[in-house]
Amino acid sequence: MDYIVMDLEWNQNPRGADGKDHGIVSEVIEIGAVKLNASMHKVDEFQMLIRPKVFKKLEYHIRKILNYDEYTLFDEGRPFPEVLQEFREWCGQDFAFCTWGSTDLMVLQENMDFYNLEPIKFPLKYYDMQKVFVEKYMKEQTGCSLDKAVDFLEIPEKLEFHSAINDARYTAAVIKKARLNEDSQNYVYDTYNHPTKMEERIQDFHHGIYEEISEEFPSKQEIMKDKELARLKCPICERRCVRKLNWFSTNSTTEFATGRCLYHGPVVGKIKFKPAASNGKSSQSKDDKIFVIKTIRRADEEELEKIKAKKDAQAKKRRELQARKMQSKKEEQMKANGGKPVPSPKKSSPKKKVSSNKAKIPFKKPKNNKAKDE
Repeated sequence: MDYIVMDLEWNQNPRGADGKDHGIVSEVIEIGAVKLNASMHKVDEFQMLIRPKVFKKLEYHIRKILNYDEYTLFDEGRPFPEVLQEFREWCGQDFAFCTWGSTDLMVLQENMDFYNLEPIKFPLKYYDMQKVFVEKYMKEQTGCSLDKAVDFLEIPEKLEFHSAINDARYTAAVIKKARLNEDSQNYVYDTYNHPTKMEERIQDFHHGIYEEISEEFPSKQEIMKDKELARLKCPICERRCVRKLNWFSTNSTTEFATGRCLYHGPVVGKIKFKPAASNGKSSQSKDDKIFVIKTIRRADEEELEKIKAKKDAQAKKRRELQARKMQSKKEEQMKANGGKPVPSPKKSSPKKKVSSNKAKIPFKKPKNNKAKDE
């Protein structure tokens, strides 16, 4: 299998709007890629400028970082459909994408949808080299720019950054020097095109985690009713875990739960709610539909205590907020009552059942007096 180390440059609306009125937000203007074989040796390179169709003038900040302008794009660029077809043929049949971050693949597919081109095969696994690099060298951080990674590894900076082909070359150099390809299970799933029905749901154990990507649901409440999504599984042995903390929200998009595997100890589950309407095919769906990405990983006792403390702090905050609301309501009622306390409404006592003291007379069957009468 080959590895396609890809990087893109794209333009956006120079007037500052998000571009949705144009049917596209980010328009690709350059594709650069380096092909590596299984031994991480460079096999070939691909580089092509693209003539813009929607945003024909470069946005101010984008123009500042690029080493070319819109005149170069119109003189040397080719239409996106032509370039993409050539690029897909160059990639071959057996390959995996490697990118610095998750944005490039999303933008590429957004442009493919805009031109109604054949989508990339679903589900799409790829290697996010930024994530792999951070996990290996900078565990306390959530991200790292490519130029900082190059500087960290002391890779000679002979080329200008913010050129698609140069950034692809630098990414390939980081992969090779940092040996980021050692764990073949370190892939992630692209969710631009996500499952739309239960049969497409993704369930996978890889790189020490259990990952589940759901189909679309109408609400969060319906998601949490799904027993499979709510269940905690050990990412090592795949057994069901004993629940310690039920799912609780830390914000509007994230929920956590904790549990314990009888064989491998504590685990932490995380659910991320994603709006379906912002992704690929689902742009045709209703705006209120959502799907989730659930991950479960091993943890230690200290982390479990921190998560429990977070849940307790949130519960305390909710109680304090409720108390403030009640106090505010009382003050408003006093103000409306001329500053006098408003008496609490008397609760009507429930009616007591009146029991009858009369003893019940048992029913006696009348005697047959026919013989006596005779």
